[in-house]
Amino acid sequence: MTSVRNVYGVAVTTLAVLCFLLSGVANAQGPVSYRVPLVECVTGTGTTSAPKPMAATKALSMPADLVGKMAAYTDDQGEMYLLAPLGWTCQASLGTDGNDSIAVYPPGEVGTSQFALVHSWPKSAQAVTGDLLPTCYACFVGQACTFFPAAEHDLVRDFSGQLSCTPLPTGQAVARLTSSVIAFSDPTGVLGTGEPSGGAYPAYGVVTFKDKTPNGTYGSAMETCTLPKSEHSMCNAALQSFVSGWEQRTTP
Repeated sequence: MTSVRNVYGVAVTTLAVLCFLLSGVANAQGPVSYRVPLVECVTGTGTTSAPKPMAATKALSMPADLVGKMAAYTDDQGEMYLLAPLGWTCQASLGTDGNDSIAVYPPGEVGTSQFALVHSWPKSAQAVTGDLLPTCYACFVGQACTFFPAAEHDLVRDFSGQLSCTPLPTGQAVARLTSSVIAFSDPTGVLGTGEPSGGAYPAYGVVTFKDKTPNGTYGSAMETCTLPKSEHSMCNAALQSFVSGWEQRTTP
């Protein structure tokens, strides 16, 4: 099993790849809030909950030059939001255990059945995807164990022989931003943690983890942004917004 502590040597030599993240994600609130269009994704759910009423816009911090170019995409309960390019399509899946997944991508990019969030991404794929695992213990330590030694320890201790930790993909760079947030990048052609990754565009992402405690909010979340290099400012804004939402959710 591989943990982030074993790849810091790689991360240090490739921090330039992640510098756009390091400049702002660790303090992701941002100085200015704008109201962006709020798009409710078609949502597959394991519950019988009716969709919640949604406002037409949502206030999010983002650079002024991206206003009018991005929107907030959410499931029909408003549990998670992804900031992504305006005019894209999306789908979401919300489980009875609170697990939430959203995929946002250009119209017509992928042919999928409704609620099928495991896409067969084309090599030309562009997307912003997110997964929030707030309570399913095996789910969130399994997602985070590749990056966080504490999560790997939990998985080995509690699920040894049942679950295994995915090794860090070859060619992927990682960098710790805060105690609960790690950034990663999958260069062009590297099939790594990011979904999608391995195609024509680099994938940038963040993984979060807070260990289970009796009185604390815990879980893991992951977001990937895969766009052309000319649009990396959008990835930066999307990832900052995602981390901000995670911190708001888990701060007492």
